[in-house]
This record gives sequence, C-alpha cells and structure tokens, in this order.
Amino acid sequence: MAVESHPIVYVSGALGAIVAPLTFLQQTKLTQVEALSQVNEKMDVEVNTLKQENIRLANQVTTLESSVVHLQEMSQTLETIRAVEGQSIDTLEQQLKDSETILGTMQDNLRGDIIQTIITFVFAINRDGDMFLSDDEIGTLIIKIEEMAGGQFDLKDDLLRQKLCENGRSLTAILDLVRNLLDDDTPPEESIFAFIQ
Repeated sequence: MAVESHPIVYVSGALGAIVAPLTFLQQTKLTQVEALSQVNEKMDVEVNTLKQENIRLANQVTTLESSVVHLQEMSQTLETIRAVEGQSIDTLEQQLKDSETILGTMQDNLRGDIIQTIITFVFAINRDGDMFLSDDEIGTLIIKIEEMAGGQFDLKDDLLRQKLCENGRSLTAILDLVRNLLDDDTPPEESIFAFIQ
C-alpha cells in the first residue's frame, strides 16, 4: 500500500485530533452541568425542608411564650392565694361542701326531670299504643333526650339503643333505662348517662 500525502488527509487528521478532545471537553461539561442541576434540586428540597422546620420552630416559640405568660399569671395567682391562705381556708372548705351538696341536689333534680321526660316521651312517641318501641320511636326518643340534655349530661345513644333492643323494646326496657340512670354504681362504660361536672 502506498501512503499518499494528500492535503485532505492532513486536514482530516488534524480535524480528528482537534474534534476528539473538544468532544471530550463538551461531554465533561454536560456531565458537570447535569450534576450541578441535581445538586441544585437537592438544595431546593433542603431549603424547603428548612423553611418548614423554621415555621414549626416559630410556632413552638409562640406556644412557649404563651406558656411562660400563663405560668407567670399562675405564679401571681399562687402568691395571692398564699397571702390569703390562712384567712379563708375554712371559708373555702365550707363553700366547697355547700357547693357539693347543691350539685348533688341539682343532679338528683336533673335525674328526676330526665325520668319524667323519658316516660312522657315514651307515651307521646308510642303512637300505636302497643308499648313496644320501633326503631323510629327509639330514634325519636334519643333525639328528644339529647334536646333536653342542654350540656348537663352526655347521652350514649348507641348504648341506649342497644339496651332498649336487648330488653325487648318494652316498658320493662324503659324501666331498665331508668334504673341505669339512678344507679350510681354503674361502671362508666355501661352508664348510658354521663353527667358533666
């Protein structure tokens, strides 16, 4: 084979020698740009996370500041109580006993009102007069009792419905409901009426 020295061969050889390193440099720069883009995205995510953390910390600082104010108010109240402590403890104890007696009387009166209302409602909603409560009549009874609660007691309506259905939906079931109301020894999970203190 003969090697000819033609200028095109020299030019293409020179171009090949120049283009290859330039291509390598361009590829390296593209890789660096892509890596920088990924780093930038990660930095954006981290900045957003830090912003959220900053907001959370600011909320905690606000909460702590209000807690400090509340503690200062409590401290002042305690100091006032200490100043009056010796003078009025006996009076406070007597007022507490009187209040407990009044509360007990009010709860007894409320229980009486509830019993009277339940019996009145049962006779009023038992339209067919068979002395057995249908699901609709039980629903109406629950609504009427909840209306009269007025924040004085909490009615567990699912438990009431269950007890009425278990006991035959009859007048006996209503009497069991009244017994549940009057029994102070009923465990909280079985008590249909929870009086709000």
